[in-house]
Amino acid sequence: MLLEQDLIANENTVDSQKNPLTGDFFIRVRYKKMLYYFLSQIVGKKTFKDTLPNDVKDKSFKKNIRNILNTTLLSNHLLKKKEFVNIAGLPASGKSFWAKKFLEKNPEYVYISFDLIMEKFPEYQNDFKLNPKLAFNRWELPARYLGYYLLFKAIYLGYPVLFEHSNSNINHIDLYKSIKSFYYNMSIFFINATPDIVISRLNTRKRFFPKERILERWDLIKRINPLLEKTVHHFYNIEAWINDSNEYK
Repeated sequence: MLLEQDLIANENTVDSQKNPLTGDFFIRVRYKKMLYYFLSQIVGKKTFKDTLPNDVKDKSFKKNIRNILNTTLLSNHLLKKKEFVNIAGLPASGKSFWAKKFLEKNPEYVYISFDLIMEKFPEYQNDFKLNPKLAFNRWELPARYLGYYLLFKAIYLGYPVLFEHSNSNINHIDLYKSIKSFYYNMSIFFINATPDIVISRLNTRKRFFPKERILERWDLIKRINPLLEKTVHHFYNIEAWINDSNEYK
């Protein structure tokens, strides 16, 4: 239960920063119910410890967790602006490139990317040197769990959020409705890069993603997008970049 203990300690820290929601018992209860409901529904695990590989002890993660929490939530993201921006699309569609350009103009946003979180794990980097596929399979789930926690915490604090995610999970409809209920202005930017485009990019990029999951994820996205379009305030389609340079991946 190390992560849960660390998160409680971290919540005590951020709550001391004159958070406008602190002290409102009903908002805090609703936030925590939302947090643990979606963690169990979307990630499929009730605790962070459940996501770790069997040969890894959760105590070894203590320093890593604190660093990720602090650099994501407690550094320069103190602006209260209830804006939620999701950059969506298949893996290798150009989401990270788009996010980089967005953050250059909007540095106040809390940027949540599961890939970026995963790459901050030294254990992932060690595994990646030996076998990128193995590293992905071992550390994708812990990164996802921690990423969703950071998303919920940023929303609770009222920070502007840039969330990088494909939206291939049907639970995101209810997730975005819940975020919207915290009076956030919701925008989705969807990069319309088709499977044939991204599969060719996956063949050349270093970061691993199982190509056999691309078509399945594409089918889910095409079914879920119309529902998301009705859920958020703004939905924008972006044409895929033709240039296959590494910076787009």
